[in-house]
Amino acid sequence: MIKYFLLKLSKNYISKWIVLLLDVSLVIISFVFAYFVRFNASFDFDLYNLLIQLPIIVGLALMSFILTGSFKGVIRYTGIRDIFNVFLGSSLLATFSIFIVLVNRVIELDQSFTIPISIIIIHYFINIFILTLSRFVLKALYEIISSETSSSTNVLIYGAGDSGILTYGALNKDTKSKFEVIAFIDDDRTKINKRIDRIEIISLDKINESYVKKNEINEVIISIQNISPNRLLEITDYFSSFQLNIKIVPPLSSWINGS
Repeated sequence: MIKYFLLKLSKNYISKWIVLLLDVSLVIISFVFAYFVRFNASFDFDLYNLLIQLPIIVGLALMSFILTGSFKGVIRYTGIRDIFNVFLGSSLLATFSIFIVLVNRVIELDQSFTIPISIIIIHYFINIFILTLSRFVLKALYEIISSETSSSTNVLIYGAGDSGILTYGALNKDTKSKFEVIAFIDDDRTKINKRIDRIEIISLDKINESYVKKNEINEVIISIQNISPNRLLEITDYFSSFQLNIKIVPPLSSWINGS
């Protein structure tokens, strides 16, 4: 019951403002933890100064994240670009913090905001780690919930090249139809027994009646950009003997040209 509720909730995109609130909350936690680490895993520091510094750190974090837009990414589709934005936001926050601390030391505006540079550096690295981890944890949580509460179609992807990886990415992002990629198949012997996103690359001769039944394979998606008609016919004939649904991904040039 709870899983179905969470899945239904996860189908809606999380508001960017909720993500921003979560990020700022993690910045607060990591700032306190940075003090804890700096003072040899103890709370032997001035709590009053910490409480004075926190609102300023929150303000700087809001400004940094808004300027970089690190909170605007869709969590379930977290990728390298989103992590780079997290890195930029954390770097900007650290830069602003150091700048204000140095200025405060010169003009001596408020002694309570004299944050040791070491704490800012520790806070910087903790921020990058915890903000990045939070995105991947939420993404993994969504994938776990969706896989456990919806029926899936087990498929094999024939082709472990660029086209096969694009097809795999497209299947993973399909929220309406759930596909579970069991394995990649490839003719290139140098790729055999390697993995793409934890999914094994196997040779065609490993596929037999026993393998199909054991893994409950339903479909085979052939995703190779340059394949001869004769080889394509051999592959389709081979899989037809197992009564599998066969689909062929057209070349990328066909997608672009609209055919």
